[in-house]
Amino acid sequence: EPETGPEEESPAVPDLAARLDWIYPHRGAERLPSKLTATELKSLDGPDEEAAPLLPRTARRFRKPELEGAGRRLDAAERGTAAHLALRSLDLGRIGSAAAARAELDRLAAEGRLSPLEAGAVDAAALARFAASEIGRKIASSPRVLREFPFALLCPAERFFPGAEGEELLLQGVVDCCLIEPDGAVIVDYKTDSIAPEAAPERAKRYAAQLETYAWAVSRITGLAVKAKIVYFLQPGEAVEL
Repeated sequence: EPETGPEEESPAVPDLAARLDWIYPHRGAERLPSKLTATELKSLDGPDEEAAPLLPRTARRFRKPELEGAGRRLDAAERGTAAHLALRSLDLGRIGSAAAARAELDRLAAEGRLSPLEAGAVDAAALARFAASEIGRKIASSPRVLREFPFALLCPAERFFPGAEGEELLLQGVVDCCLIEPDGAVIVDYKTDSIAPEAAPERAKRYAAQLETYAWAVSRITGLAVKAKIVYFLQPGEAVEL
């Protein structure tokens, strides 16, 4: 067979060069998370939020073994978790005082919905203030209330990451409380931040992206418009509508 001269090139060489020079056309997607939780959205703080390529990840907390026994005190995160567990199950209509709130907490502990340690860590007076508040009374009288409502939806990535048009990510979250009414839905998010009453409006702004995401998800799932988004701070007893 005749040998290929030095001036001739194998047909495979251009093809190989094209393959080696190929550039993935969706380079931006390489830096996108495949999953995002609604609570991570509060990490988008600072003056240049939209330019952040990825949301900062908070360290995962694991439950500590209760080696110290019954006398152990819960830390702030554990007390917040206990308060949310209580609000998921308690009957606001039964709470007319701090004593009645304590009785409700004892009932939940007896039913195994809270541990005795968790029940003792929840602020009964704060629950009583919540039950007596306008939004607390509204929840107690509402014909349809969704508590600890989980969702998982595919969401356009560009909603959170400018320049990510055409990409999707899995958005997950849990709505603390959602009232379903004929003319729309009301979202209530509980916070256990230790703040003064006058600081509540400014602190609520930190959770605006989180509540907006809840509203988007609830509207997609129920087909209803969200007519109100409320952050309720348990310790000072302040409700802020966003």
